[in-house]
This record gives sequence, structure tokens and C-alpha cells, in this order.
Amino acid sequence: MAGLSIYGAFLGSVRAGSIAGSQLFIFPGIILIVLFILSFIRYPALLARPGLMMVHIGCAAIIAGGIWGGQWSHSLRMKDLPESHTGPARYGKVYKSFVRIDEGDYIYSLYEVDDNGVQLVTPLGFKVYLSDFELQCYDNGQVKDYISHVMIIADNGRHFGPYEIEVNKPLYFGGYHFYQHDFDHENGKYTILRVVSDDGLWLVYAGYFLLLSGIFWQFWLEPILKRSARQRGGNDDR
Repeated sequence: MAGLSIYGAFLGSVRAGSIAGSQLFIFPGIILIVLFILSFIRYPALLARPGLMMVHIGCAAIIAGGIWGGQWSHSLRMKDLPESHTGPARYGKVYKSFVRIDEGDYIYSLYEVDDNGVQLVTPLGFKVYLSDFELQCYDNGQVKDYISHVMIIADNGRHFGPYEIEVNKPLYFGGYHFYQHDFDHENGKYTILRVVSDDGLWLVYAGYFLLLSGIFWQFWLEPILKRSARQRGGNDDR
């Protein structure tokens, strides 16, 4: 897992995400989850070792979260959605979408098209309003940075923000990450955002928390507890 994480860091988030969410990793991941579960049956002593138990559960949670939030499993869930009566469209949670927002305008839905040309529509439940697009350049005219200044307007009228979205600084809101992707190269009057679902993300976070907690328990806390128990036992003998 560590080796694949390091390798994926060099591929970039888009390519690494597409590979990790493909069938190439889905089935080995399922097999690993089953093996982690069977380990508690084959080695019941794991249940008495909190550190090892947290490490095993954490690894299984990381893999399960990655599978659930991946492109392939999302496509399977999308196929099960009922089609709209108004045309070839379904309503559900979009996995990934690219949206264009002009200055002074907003979006309130996301769209994604599957391999069969069926459109998946996601009403966000809020508006993403682009108040200003800022283009920063060097003295030679080369683009230095580009920033989208946005406001979130909920359906109940409540406002959130302002927020700044720029490269390597996405906005997280309403179950989606909004990444700065591109912009109007001629006039700088609109932005293009890449919007990605966070399905499975919290399960991955929980898995990493359990994994790190298990490592801390196994290599630091457990030896301290054992040493303390031996010292108490020696004092009782005296």
C-alpha cells in the first residue's frame, strides 16, 4: 500500500485516481478485504491485541472506501438508477464533472454522461456563484496563478464564503471537491472547475486513523503497558 501510494503520487491525482478506481484494483482489493476478515477467524488472538486489530480493520476500511468511491463502482451504481421520464437521463450523485462558470453567474447542477450516452444529473442543493476570476501574471506575461472567487448560496438563502479556489487549493463543500482546472485564456472572464465526489472518502480517513492508531499502540503504547504490568507484578511479589 505504501509503495502504490508513492508511485501514485508521481502519476498525478487524475491518472492515479482513474487507475485506483478501475477493475484492475477492485477485485484484488475485495480479496484483501476478505483475507483481513478471515484473519480474525484464523487467528482469534488478534482480537486480544488492540494494535494489530486496529491495523487490520484500518487496512480493510481504506481499501473498502477506495472501492466504494472509485469510478467503476460508481458506474455500477449509476446503471441501477431509474431513467427520467423526460429523456435519457438519471438523477443521482455525479462522480466527476467539469463545469464552466462565467463571472457574475452560477451553477446549481452537475452533469455526467455514461458510455451509453445516458446523462446523470445531480442537483447540488446550492449554487456556486463566481463573483470574480483573478488572473495573476509575471512581468513577461506568463501566467503565474489563476484564482476563482466564489460564494455558496444554499437553497434556503444562506450564504457561505467567500472562498478562493486555485491550483492545489480546492474547495470542499456539499460532498464534493471543487478543483481549479482551466480558465478563459482570451479574456479571463470564466473559470472551469473539476468537481469530484467524496464518496468513500470518510471511510478512507477512518481507515488511516485506525491504521496509524494501531501502529502507535503496537510499537509504543503496548510495550509501555507491558513494562508497567511487569513492574506492578514485581512490586506485588515483594
